[in-house]
Amino acid sequence: LWLLLLPAQALLVAVPLLFAGRAAEQGRTLRAALARLSARVLAARSSARDVVLLGRVGVEARAVADETSAVQRARRGLSLRAGLEQALTDALTVVVLLTTLLLASAAVSAGMDATLAPSLVVLAAAALSPAAIAAGALGRIGETAEAARRVAAVLRAPGVRPVDPVGGRAPSTPR
Repeated sequence: LWLLLLPAQALLVAVPLLFAGRAAEQGRTLRAALARLSARVLAARSSARDVVLLGRVGVEARAVADETSAVQRARRGLSLRAGLEQALTDALTVVVLLTTLLLASAAVSAGMDATLAPSLVVLAAAALSPAAIAAGALGRIGETAEAARRVAAVLRAPGVRPVDPVGGRAPSTPR
C-alpha cells in the first residue's frame, strides 16, 4: 500500500509545480491588466469634466470596457488553469483510492480479515490528505508570487521607508 501512496503523494505535490511557470505568468498578466484598468478609471475620473466637454464619453467608456474585458480574460485563464490543476489532483486521488480498493479486495480474497479492508481505504485517503492540501497551497503561491515581488520592489525603491504600524510614523534614520 505504501508503494502506491508515496509516489501518489509526490505526484499530488508535483501537479502545481508543473504549472508554476504558467501560474506566475498568469499572475503577472492579471496584475498588469488590473493596473491598466485602475489607471484608466483614475484618468477618466480625474478628467471627467474635460471628457464630457470634448464629447469623448463614449470613447472613454469603451476604453474602460476594453480594460475590464482584459481583466476578465486574465481571470478566466487563471481560473481554467486552477481548475485543471484541481481536476488532475482529484483524478489522481480517485485512481489511488480505486487501486486501494482493488488491493484490499485482493487481500481479502487471499485470506485477510474482511473487516480490515475499509480501514485500508480510510488510511489511504488520510495519507493523501496532507499532500492534497499542500498541492492547493502551492497552486496559490504561483498566482500570488508576482504580487509579492511587486510589493518587495516598492519597499526596496529608493526613498521608500516603511511606516511603523503602531505609531504611524516612518522610523528615524541615523545621519
